Amino acid sequence: KVLLACVESVSETEMLLEEHAKNFRHQKFFHFSNPVKFTRWLFEQHRGTLRPWSILVTAWREAKPCMVALEAVYSGNASNVRPDARRGMLRKPTGGKSAGRKPVKIAVAALVVVLESPEQQMERAQDWVRDVRGTIPDLEIHIVKDFGDDLGVALARVCKGAPPRSIEDEAADGSAMLDG
Repeated sequence: KVLLACVESVSETEMLLEEHAKNFRHQKFFHFSNPVKFTRWLFEQHRGTLRPWSILVTAWREAKPCMVALEAVYSGNASNVRPDARRGMLRKPTGGKSAGRKPVKIAVAALVVVLESPEQQMERAQDWVRDVRGTIPDLEIHIVKDFGDDLGVALARVCKGAPPRSIEDEAADGSAMLDG
């Protein structure tokens, strides 16, 4: 898998992401400084009959707009995505499939959201994940407390294909994961 990151450029965060990226293809991560740039990139990617090949890490602030972009690419409906004159059109699904007939696969297999203030944000983040769960089948959504060890554990689980744990079990550990 390939590691993608949509976070503001912060040197400490980048150093931690570089450490995690050593376990991924290319041993680096692809950085998007904001959701607009991630969305532009995502709209250029193939969708349809493909195998999801990347994991997206975002901070809580970027999670919602990134999820809107993921939903648009999955559904083919970009009406909820913020207007952007520089963003291209969505590609047609490969294999002649559409979200209405058969499942469309997208480039991103999992979304890992890192909370900046876990004490204040965890409950809201868990509620948000419950709301978006199922909008993209097979998309795993993880919530973690930091870019260090907590993120490392979540990335390892995704890469190993470990079965999802319930949000209640993850919350007891201080992090949360739900599958789409």
